[in-house]
Amino acid sequence: RLDEVKADMPDCLAEGGTGALPAGSSAHNSIVGKPSSPQWNALFVRFADLTSGKVPHKMLPRVLQSAGLFFPSEAWVDEVAGSISEHSFLDLEGFVAFMETCITRRQNELYDEFSHFDIEGQGLLHIDELPKLLNRCGFQPMDHVALEIFREVSPDMPDFIGFETFEQIAGLFSHREGFSQSEFERVVNAFQIHDVDGSGTLSKAEVVTVLDYLHYSLSFEDAMGVASDFDANDGALLSKRDFLVFMRKVRECEVARIVAALERLQESDDCRGDSADVKFVGLLRALGYFPDREVV
Repeated sequence: RLDEVKADMPDCLAEGGTGALPAGSSAHNSIVGKPSSPQWNALFVRFADLTSGKVPHKMLPRVLQSAGLFFPSEAWVDEVAGSISEHSFLDLEGFVAFMETCITRRQNELYDEFSHFDIEGQGLLHIDELPKLLNRCGFQPMDHVALEIFREVSPDMPDFIGFETFEQIAGLFSHREGFSQSEFERVVNAFQIHDVDGSGTLSKAEVVTVLDYLHYSLSFEDAMGVASDFDANDGALLSKRDFLVFMRKVRECEVARIVAALERLQESDDCRGDSADVKFVGLLRALGYFPDREVV
């Protein structure tokens, strides 16, 4: 079944994919990869309740997360699931209908958000508005990533882009979980190095080891807390897609820690009047690193 799933995936979504969009791919493919029935079947089997043989509504946000589609709120998921079935479980038929409805609704939402910024109704978006639009669509783009993906999709760097170009940009953000291509490849390479048995999955313990390999200073407790979001019927093993989502969440934790540490340093009387390099060393120490002052 996994071989079937892999065979049906476009190159940019397959296990060995680089994260780059294949030439000529459509805007729709760039966001969702046109998932097929075998892919839905694999997800259904993974998240179905072992007693009822159906997927509980409470697992649906994790399903979408593992599918690598987007990051909807639980209210959004509940509304879509409620339109499919009044029961708290989905059988396979309902599950497939749910996934297809999510994709269609997401497409419509992206278009609506794009239209919100298309004030003159010409089907064009000024590139200065792109970060705001991505934020409204649920992404948290870092400036360097947004610029890199924009250059990748539109090498000529136009001042205005159409909806199809925006979909391709949003698709790369979604597929790479907000990482730049070099960051994406580094994370995927780390996954492959630690997947010693070639199973295409990592245990929670192995994931924590990868964090050390990638030089993240997240505590074991925090790392396990993030990893708990991926519990399913497979003993909480993380696929490559799960691992990318995990790393995106770890980065969000790191950013939150940096912001909090900066605020504490700014409010501290002990740091007033210190030079920038002294404050930077203090920030690194607050984040759990032990920097050499001369190296810094």
